[in-house]
Amino acid sequence: MTWIALALFAIAAVFGLTLLIRRMADNALPGGVILIHGVLAGAALVLALVVGAGAGPTRQLATIGLATLVVAALMGLGLLVTYLRRGSFPAPMAIVHALVALGGFLLLFLWRVTA
Repeated sequence: MTWIALALFAIAAVFGLTLLIRRMADNALPGGVILIHGVLAGAALVLALVVGAGAGPTRQLATIGLATLVVAALMGLGLLVTYLRRGSFPAPMAIVHALVALGGFLLLFLWRVTA
């Protein structure tokens, strides 16, 4: 099930990258893409948390990766709230959100391949 969570995170990342590129170009952000990105990332996070709860001997790597992804999710919620209030969000915050999410993804991936 971890591979499914990682696949969902990867698909969510493609949608997130689309949003970031459009934001950097000052183009309108499609609501459907925002929704798909959030739903996929949220579903992946819930699945990863369920799987990570029984991480076994390499639990520390899974725990750090999951905590990083939770931080990225909270940042994503902050971006969403800012977008809903102002119609846009700060590009630097979106870049940091993407980098934190990538870090969590890589840690979770490393945990999976080394477990």
